[in-house]
Amino acid sequence: MAVAQDDLRVFNFFEKRPTRILRLWFIQWQRFCVREQSATYDGGNVRNIGLSVDHYGLNKFGSKSESYQTILSKLNEVTRSSARPVKHHYAVPLETVHTYTERGDLSAELEQKLRIRHEKSSVPYAVALHGLGGAGKSQLALAFAEKHKDRYNPILWIDATDEEAVRSSFRRCAAELRLPEERAEKQESVLTDGVVQAVLRWLRDRTEADDEWLVIVDNADDFSWGIQKIMPKGNRGSVIVTSRDSKSVWLVPGACEAVHVDVMSPVEGVALLLQHMQFGAESASEGIRHHCGKIAQRLGYLALAIDLAGAYIGNDFAPGQALSRYLADYDRHRDELLQMDGFQGLLPTQKTVWTVWDTTLEKIRREHSQAELLLTFLAQFKGSIFQDELFRLACLGMATVDAELDGEADEVMPASLRQFLLLNKGEFDSFRYRQSRDVLVRYSLLQRVEGQWPGVTMHSLVQWRAMLNEPDRPWRWWYLVFILAACCQTTGAREPPEFRRHLMVHIPDISENNAEDGDWRRREDFVGSSLGCVYYDEGRWDDAEKLFVQVMETRKTKLGADHPDTLTSMANLASTYRNQGRWEEAEKLFVQVMETSKTKLGADHPDTLTSMANLASTYRNQGRWEEAEKLEVQVMETRKTKLGADHPSTLTSMANLASTYRNQGWWEEAEKLFVQVMETSKTKLGADHPDTLTSMANLASTYRNQGRWEEAEKLEVQVMETSKTKLGADHPDTLTSMANLASTFWNQGRWEEAEKLEVQVMETSKTKLGADHPSTLTSMANLASTYRNQGRWEEAEKLEVQVMETSKTKLGADHPDTLTSMANLASTYRNQGRWEEAEKLEVQVMETSKTKLGADHPSTLTSMANLASTFWNQGRWEEAEKLDVQVMETRKTKLGADHPSTLTSMANLAFTWKSQGRYQEALALMEDCAQARQRVIGAKHPGTLSSLAALEQWRSEGVSSSQSG
Repeated sequence: MAVAQDDLRVFNFFEKRPTRILRLWFIQWQRFCVREQSATYDGGNVRNIGLSVDHYGLNKFGSKSESYQTILSKLNEVTRSSARPVKHHYAVPLETVHTYTERGDLSAELEQKLRIRHEKSSVPYAVALHGLGGAGKSQLALAFAEKHKDRYNPILWIDATDEEAVRSSFRRCAAELRLPEERAEKQESVLTDGVVQAVLRWLRDRTEADDEWLVIVDNADDFSWGIQKIMPKGNRGSVIVTSRDSKSVWLVPGACEAVHVDVMSPVEGVALLLQHMQFGAESASEGIRHHCGKIAQRLGYLALAIDLAGAYIGNDFAPGQALSRYLADYDRHRDELLQMDGFQGLLPTQKTVWTVWDTTLEKIRREHSQAELLLTFLAQFKGSIFQDELFRLACLGMATVDAELDGEADEVMPASLRQFLLLNKGEFDSFRYRQSRDVLVRYSLLQRVEGQWPGVTMHSLVQWRAMLNEPDRPWRWWYLVFILAACCQTTGAREPPEFRRHLMVHIPDISENNAEDGDWRRREDFVGSSLGCVYYDEGRWDDAEKLFVQVMETRKTKLGADHPDTLTSMANLASTYRNQGRWEEAEKLFVQVMETSKTKLGADHPDTLTSMANLASTYRNQGRWEEAEKLEVQVMETRKTKLGADHPSTLTSMANLASTYRNQGWWEEAEKLFVQVMETSKTKLGADHPDTLTSMANLASTYRNQGRWEEAEKLEVQVMETSKTKLGADHPDTLTSMANLASTFWNQGRWEEAEKLEVQVMETSKTKLGADHPSTLTSMANLASTYRNQGRWEEAEKLEVQVMETSKTKLGADHPDTLTSMANLASTYRNQGRWEEAEKLEVQVMETSKTKLGADHPSTLTSMANLASTFWNQGRWEEAEKLDVQVMETRKTKLGADHPSTLTSMANLAFTWKSQGRYQEALALMEDCAQARQRVIGAKHPGTLSSLAALEQWRSEGVSSSQSG
């Protein structure tokens, strides 16, 4: 058969170079078989791969051409001769242990990244496994090597712990590859060692005709001696580097993929322990798996620690019981267990949890001593995340702490630690802190945490190890000073309060401080007061109370019961009681403070006036308006005389008195004072000053209570917009202004506008203050109220249940805010006709209010009115009437016959009498109520309009109305 000219040309090419071309073809096909996990080498496979690959141009020929058939015949001949067994070089001195636990996600990531080819790199495929010591990097690389013995030839293992280990590893590899032994007359550098260079040269010289090779460079933690210069190169190679240093990716010139090896997952940790106990995941009982999970969690899911614990437990004749014993031993003898080295020689590692970080810590100590100091200091922290913001706040607050502790700077905190708190032109200079932090992150001793408040976190066992570093130094005292400085910066108006809840996590329990912390004992009052104020500002009343009691008792002993600082501590404690609704205890302390201040400082001293205002506030919270008013008038008049009519303290006292007037329904008197305060604040402080904005909000509240919606809204919009501009959209004061405006919308039935604002307030409060902050709970209750008024019962109920349960947990079951949340939920039940559920809650609220607040407290009377409404809706007229009469008569006595709340109770009783058929009595009572409402709250107020509408219906003998609230 004649051969076509093109066929002849290609045929001659193959004839002249048959061995090389067919050998390359065969290798191409062989790789395909390995990838497909096929070990069958026959002509059929050759034909299939030959027809599918265009690499060498065989498909230029038709399958029936003479050239194609001739070439295929020669290819099959080479294939048969090449199918003999190939020597696989595997120079790995380790073997996977029987307890090895597959880490699926990491293995898959390693497989995937070793398939990424980098054409310009010193090797086409390279991955650096980096992470915390003891996390299992070497075991992961070893498992990969054993799994892929047939894929690579050779597979070599280089121990890069130090130069001698590298030299020894290369000699083992050279022997495996049967390279000529080169003996040097004198010990030369590992970088120029003949054997090392011979192995590197052998790898570099591999061509397309040779197998792919894999080299694992293990423990490449020390770069200082030039390890990069002995990294294998060559276009047939793959390299896996294991290192604690995240910069290990730079060891492979050109490009290198990275896999971060972190701690095990809970499932993997349990599986590793079960392996040691010779249990399968399915054969182990629930109790054993539970105990394994607890142990793995205690050890922070660190592979090395779990492996050592498993060897210790598996050595027991009764491993099931050994699990609970290990947990008990860990609680009592943690240090000894983690340093135990009894399994050396039996496990693949010679390290313990105590020694695994030795080389890293030594390197940091030698090269970055500041970073080691920072690591030891951070180990003292209580919280699991060390936010960068902590250091900024502590830096800015150190001047206050230095002044209060009144000692040498080095006694308060040494210069070695102050370098992380440098102040430069009034701002925190974070350079030294960041430099040291980033070194620790580089070696995986810290891990970065991003988010709103970025920082770092430390593995619990690294923290344990670091805490044992230089234990004789007063680390706990320095930590307390640091936290005090941060706390001082967050109290008052120095910093926005958003970070405060994160700071509280780090506050140490000073009751646990022992004799070594004598420094803090000398200033226990300052320590307790500073920490207590943070708890107080965050609404953590119980924690604040505990510290304030300590401070008060200490100051009484050290300074005397009548010292100004002692009186301040008593006032702080009284304020805490007041916020808990413990009125009698608060009143008792406030009276003591006031009387002592009068005697020691004088009746017109600013501190005395403050104590009087505090006592008046307690009276006001109990609905004791006359007593509150009497004190507030005294305070206001004295401040006018002593400080001037436009002094900020005078304006505050005027606002307090106006609030008392407003609570009594004395709208004109309240409005007059609030207008004065507002206008003076504008003149003295400026229209956008926070105090001015507060005065505008107070006046708007007075308008709102009178039903003057347009005037209220106009002021509230101004306050909100100015707050957004001056303070920010997420500032607590801005959120309060938005809630006030929403309340005005709500009272007008503008539900959508109210809801939109309330959702914003709630979501921002959750983010900035926390889901359990009192302000957040208030915002949730407001939104629920809007849902309730729209008949969206399920949405309202869901929020109200959350508020109630959180309030019970955070504040206590009998706190006034908790009782309010229960009443709100009951109201939702009542609106749905779920009378029994509503009644149950309302009875609880009423009885608790009677006990905690008193039978005549305004909140107690409101709870009685709510229960009466539930009885009324069920047609239980006599029970409703009994409560309505009690509420009305008590309000007349406590608040006055014309108080808006008294008038509401009159209307409620009139509706009850109407429902009982007592028409004349009901009509007469409603007429009195309507006339009084017109006189007190105005003819256009919704309450007045409601009374007039009821009268009109009743007079015309129309249908009965529903009872008002």
